[in-house]
Amino acid sequence: MRINWGIFAVMAPLLILACSGDDLDGPERKEFADINRLSVFVDHGDVTVFGSGQVQGAIVDRWSSSASTFDELRERNTGGELVIDSRCKDARSCRVRYDVAVERSTEVQARVDHGTLQLNRLGQGLGAEVENGSLVARGLETPFADITIEQGDVRLEFVEPPQNLQLRIGEGSAATVFLPEGWYRCVFDTESDAISMEGLVCNPQAQSALRIEPPDAAVRFEIGFDESSSPFY
Repeated sequence: MRINWGIFAVMAPLLILACSGDDLDGPERKEFADINRLSVFVDHGDVTVFGSGQVQGAIVDRWSSSASTFDELRERNTGGELVIDSRCKDARSCRVRYDVAVERSTEVQARVDHGTLQLNRLGQGLGAEVENGSLVARGLETPFADITIEQGDVRLEFVEPPQNLQLRIGEGSAATVFLPEGWYRCVFDTESDAISMEGLVCNPQAQSALRIEPPDAAVRFEIGFDESSSPFY
């Protein structure tokens, strides 16, 4: 696996800020070659996935509390799929954190039951689910995105129009979606007071489809997001 370590000049400040204040030991680093799909399941913890043009394969940093006990805690390559699996034995004193750098072309499926999920600069199919916590995705170029939040908030920033965006929003939760200018096929209740559509142009013939479940969930669309105005980019 060939790695351009320049990515870590960008990642290092983010990791230091994210981990400061957490009573976690680490990181423990692992490197994987020939990865085309990432599958993550974490029941209690925080996950950040970075898509990069400077990494071949995947790099995984893991932090965990010395007091934590796990039924499952491992990372493995199964025929090109990197599987990360963390399941706590006792949720009251169990926590883990993962930072994962992958190629932007890597397909990503990630679920966090209790915690935070952050996704950055991904360019292939994306499935993301949080049961209780928050989900933030920035710099998305993914053609297909399937996003579920049961309790919490979602923020999605697309720099390219998705061919299909599926949003599932639990009762009491909310989503904010930034999209480029263009026409979108709006497969939801466009008359719902819970959905803010200022600037969103709906056209039943558009190639980019936006789907919301339930059709009157709390979603705010913002159009014309300029990534150069964000301190993240």
